[in-house]
Amino acid sequence: MTAGRKPPCSHSTAPDMDKKTVILVHGYGSRGAAQDFTEFTAAMSPEKYNVIPFDYDYRAPLAQSADKLAALVKQSGGAHVLAHSMGG
Repeated sequence: MTAGRKPPCSHSTAPDMDKKTVILVHGYGSRGAAQDFTEFTAAMSPEKYNVIPFDYDYRAPLAQSADKLAALVKQSGGAHVLAHSMGG
């Protein structure tokens, strides 16, 4: 997550292995996953899901962001990744 940003929900970034983990990835040039998915995250049940916003610097090399996301998926024990682009 980008420094100073926190998810707008009560979901933890330390995954509970008894819950399904959903990693949210924002689109290019976005404000960040936590902000882009506010309504979606509010609708997710914290009893059933670990919701983790994944923020990345869209100006950084793609391989760097991919490595960080892969490490997060591995750390979580496997996850559903929900991502969006700019649209169009």
